[in-house]
Amino acid sequence: MNYTVSWHTAPEYRYRGVVYMPHVDEQHNEDGSLDVRKVFHDIYDETKVAGDYGVVTPIFSADHSPYKFMSEDEFQYHVDMMLHECPHCGRSSIK
Repeated sequence: MNYTVSWHTAPEYRYRGVVYMPHVDEQHNEDGSLDVRKVFHDIYDETKVAGDYGVVTPIFSADHSPYKFMSEDEFQYHVDMMLHECPHCGRSSIK
């Protein structure tokens, strides 16, 4: 059982025009008791995010452990990798 992640402890980081707002999914046993919580590391365009976590499609989800939140440094690393400009065409991966 993993109870270390929760909606109440989810961080929110902003960097280079995007924001990290992880989604926590709860999975239950057949008897209804909580079995595990898993984190989806969703990254959003900062200009399209509603302050109340409205319905917005993430730009991408970072490949990171589903059992813990990313640190701010890990988030910035993933953003830097996704925003890296293509050496052939000069375009970014996500914008």
